[in-house]
Order: sequence, then structure tokens, then C-alpha cells
Amino acid sequence: MRPTNTHVHAHPHALDIPDPADRTPNDPGVLIESKHIRAFFELRERDLAEESNADGRYDYYARAAKLRFWNVLRVGNGALLTSPVNMDIHVNAAT
Repeated sequence: MRPTNTHVHAHPHALDIPDPADRTPNDPGVLIESKHIRAFFELRERDLAEESNADGRYDYYARAAKLRFWNVLRVGNGALLTSPVNMDIHVNAAT
């Protein structure tokens, strides 16, 4: 889902949902601020922007993030996205 108005200058998290495949075992998640969730919603749902509330915007963002295979945890009015990608760490034992 890409915004139709691409000349808008905004934080990358407001323009699109991060790719969970870009995460690493040492950095498996990303915190999305409420202002980025609001901008993400408003870029896509201009007709509903004035009618929305923080809960509705969060739900909209969480559904979109889950479609991209993120695990989503609400943090205030923001969201913590954690990668479900298998991040097993293999340690070679010294022999």
C-alpha cells in the first residue's frame, strides 16, 4: 500500500511500514511513534482523518503491519513492531 501523494515530506515510517526482513537478531524491532501512525493513516484515508481517533488510527496501522507479517504491541498511542522472522543465533562452541 503506497501513498498516492508522494511529494509529501514525512518520516519514512509515516509513508510506509518498515520491512521486517530488514531487522537483525540484535535489533529485531522498531518503535513507531503516534505521530507517524497518524500521518500513515491520514495519507491513506483523507476522508476519514477528521473523524478518526487514536484508537481507530492504531487499529488501522496494526492491521496494515500484520499484513506485512509484523508482531504488533501497543505502546501508548504508538506501536512496537517486532519481527517474526526466525532469528535463531547459532554459536559455534570452541573445541
